Amino acid sequence: MWSKVGAVVGRAHRTKTFLVGLFILLLLIPCSGQEGKNILELPDRKSFGPAGVRALDLDEVVSLGLQQNPQMRVAEEQVEQARAQYEEQKAAKGLRLQLNNSTTVQPRRSVDTSDLLTTRFPGFPQRFVLVDPVTDQFNLSLQKLLTTFGRVESQIAAAFLQIDVQTANAGLVAQNLRYEVKRAFFDKLKADAFVAAQRSNLAVSRENLDTTQALFDQGVASRYDLLQAQITVTESVEDLSENLTQVDLASAKLSNVLNETEERIQPLPPSPVEFNPDLELDSLRAVAANNRAEVAVLNYRMDVAEELLDAAKKSNRPELVLAANYSTAFGQSLTPTDVTALTLQIQWTLFDGGRKKAQIQEAESVLQELEASRVEIVNGINLEVEQAWLELLQNRFNLLTATQQLSNAEEYYDMAMQRFVHGLSTALEVSEALRNLIAARSQLVRAEFDRDLAFARLERALGTDIPDRNLTEEFITTARRRPDSETESER
Repeated sequence: MWSKVGAVVGRAHRTKTFLVGLFILLLLIPCSGQEGKNILELPDRKSFGPAGVRALDLDEVVSLGLQQNPQMRVAEEQVEQARAQYEEQKAAKGLRLQLNNSTTVQPRRSVDTSDLLTTRFPGFPQRFVLVDPVTDQFNLSLQKLLTTFGRVESQIAAAFLQIDVQTANAGLVAQNLRYEVKRAFFDKLKADAFVAAQRSNLAVSRENLDTTQALFDQGVASRYDLLQAQITVTESVEDLSENLTQVDLASAKLSNVLNETEERIQPLPPSPVEFNPDLELDSLRAVAANNRAEVAVLNYRMDVAEELLDAAKKSNRPELVLAANYSTAFGQSLTPTDVTALTLQIQWTLFDGGRKKAQIQEAESVLQELEASRVEIVNGINLEVEQAWLELLQNRFNLLTATQQLSNAEEYYDMAMQRFVHGLSTALEVSEALRNLIAARSQLVRAEFDRDLAFARLERALGTDIPDRNLTEEFITTARRRPDSETESER
């Protein structure tokens, strides 16, 4: 057993010695200027999607998304369906013209007239036909439902309010879609910014490689220093390739959410975000309470539920119908023909086996469910507003620190390069400074667009877009007051 362990240890020792020797050999091998620049180059990239490019700002992209995304078409069709259902309910109190016609085939029926008359008249038939083999009954009725004493009227009102529910649902779809479009918009800008930053990083890495190569040719820098510079350039090329791929993906996602297949959309940088960090959280929550589409949907649904509860309570009330009728018969001698009549009909359900009670219980339960949902929705909105506001404040601070970090990293890299050129530091220090610079540039890009996305999330949490991306006290005051006329105009 111990012999096997010794053999394994011996092989490991020989392997380690071989690798160390190989590494030293690489350091001692001379390297010419051309050999030192054997660096991975960025491959040619194949473009996907439409060839045309259209540059649009944030408002134009959001507007395009609301016009072309199929989610909005679905929501609009649901509003039209609600309108049709309202017209259907309203027709219950309109005029109705009914036509009934029945044809019957049966054996002919007749009576012997000799038993009916004591004196026979010349030409009087021997038998009198009562029913022909084929008879026809024709009825035409013009009806008007005068009243159901509130039942149908409440159902019509509920159907009318359902239009508001679907309209508010369409507003909710638009609210969520605006955020999706903004997120895709800023993801595309973010990907473009990462490419620009990485190109700068690659340029600095190549500059560092050129400097190291010159020092190596002069015998000042070692092979190890040159390899470190080459590794940094290779990593920068790899990162740039990944960033370019992210640009293609972001472009595809933006086209998808816009449902745009004719042209590629190139977002234009929007105006910078401005806001007062001292705004009160309660003021922001008040804005959300007045503008979130979820609240409007819930309010309209409660109106519908109240009308349906009222209709359930009136379900057994009498129904009063006025009808103008015309009837005639063919093939029946004893049935009057061309009869007209005006009829006032009342129908009253005195006992329905508990149906009314069950309908009332169901309607009350729906109303109570909506009341419970209100608490959940309000709490969720308040939490969402607080979370979005805190994220925006944190991203604001992150942007400040990222800006300072980039400034420090640039200065530190310049100092490290100067020290390296004058032989006061090693390539390891330069490599570390360069990596810090690359990371600082990436972090600044990430912080800038994280702030933009955080502001977009705040807009979604508030339920309204903020003009010019400038959140001020004046906007808060205006957005907190939602005039009643706005709600009436939506109806």
